[in-house]
Amino acid sequence: MKHLLNTCVILLCIVSVSAAFANPYSKADHDQSRPTVNTNSDMVRYRPALRQNEVLFVEDKAGTFGPPTSPDPLWDSLLTELIGTGNYGWFTTLDPDSNGPDLATMEQYELIIWNCYDYWWGAPTYPAALTSTDRTNISDLLFNGGKCWLIGQDALWSGVPLSWMDTHFHLQSAIQDYNYGIDSAHVEGQNEIAGFNMTVISDYLDNPLFSDDLTPDPAFAHSVLEDIDSAAVVGIFYPGQMDWQSAFWSIDLRDASFTYWPAISAMVSGMFTAFELTGINETPVGNPVQVLQLNVSPDPFVRATTISFEVPVASHVTVDVYNNVGQHINTLIDGYQSAGSHSIIWNRSDARGADVPNGVYFVRLTCDDLVSTANVIVTR
Repeated sequence: MKHLLNTCVILLCIVSVSAAFANPYSKADHDQSRPTVNTNSDMVRYRPALRQNEVLFVEDKAGTFGPPTSPDPLWDSLLTELIGTGNYGWFTTLDPDSNGPDLATMEQYELIIWNCYDYWWGAPTYPAALTSTDRTNISDLLFNGGKCWLIGQDALWSGVPLSWMDTHFHLQSAIQDYNYGIDSAHVEGQNEIAGFNMTVISDYLDNPLFSDDLTPDPAFAHSVLEDIDSAAVVGIFYPGQMDWQSAFWSIDLRDASFTYWPAISAMVSGMFTAFELTGINETPVGNPVQVLQLNVSPDPFVRATTISFEVPVASHVTVDVYNNVGQHINTLIDGYQSAGSHSIIWNRSDARGADVPNGVYFVRLTCDDLVSTANVIVTR
């Protein structure tokens, strides 16, 4: 009996210590306790678009489960580049319990991009990533012929019903958290956005990647984004055999350093084209024309490759090399360059002069506010 009592006391201490050090934000702890959210009650900020019938971005659960700053700097920059400053709507919910935009608001826009980020609290204690009101509004939007692109790596975990996802996004099944807790993933576009790839680097406040491997209903939807390393489908698209169009992605194109900006921009632009947005190919007011030219040849290469580039104006220019997880490898040029064509040879060395291992690398050219990136493969 004494030994049994001692054992119970020891177990109680272990549980107490574990609870004290558990991260209340971490999904890995499976802890449903709620940290304090820095918000003004259920305040919702709404910025109407100057030009309607294009895109409304819903930044859902901002300041708690998304990037460190709000508005989301990556998506704000993407929409500014592709649509133009002030030409899109932005709706932010700061409290996880708050509802998103109502049906009347969403129906002003041609496409709703609804990003739940890494929100994973949910049933039975808290509302799912999409509240019941949100699901009703999205249902009505789609059944009335609307378009919705839902992004949420833990939407299913939080309690959004798979049956509802199947009805509206044609998601047949999913393997949840297939890439449990990793910091990056190498993704590649398929079908409508084929030819583009990048490394997703999580910049969420509290958790790395917990993406789901998605199986679309083959009668309706198909894959548009795949995790190359795991052969997992992380993005599906329903092109609209009935009245509506929809997409669901369990991974967000995160890149806080903007290293993979050209690939991200191309993928999102490709999705806009797939959603058949009207006027999306117009040059937005205030959107600078990207005129940097960058080429790497030969590719793949064994010992050395030539990086050729052209800059539109005399300015400070940098040419940097990064590996496939966004780590800086070497700076090849960092200084003033005249306008026109230039080239430099990279002999597969890092900043210390050592040979880099085989793999995919990214060359980033920067001139003033313009950036261009090219992939290159080092092999033997």
